[in-house]
Amino acid sequence: TLQEALSSPDGAEWQEAVDYEISQLEKLKAWKVVTPPRNANIIPCHFALATK
Repeated sequence: TLQEALSSPDGAEWQEAVDYEISQLEKLKAWKVVTPPRNANIIPCHFALATK
């Protein structure tokens, strides 16, 4: 999980990678924050982390 990665010995590097990914998505305007309708089916998302 993201929490496990951030609390690992490499946590600072994981945080840097997550911050970079989010900044790039914001730069590309990959999403738009909206208020969902009451009956909206919200699909959750998560980070997929792996080491090489």
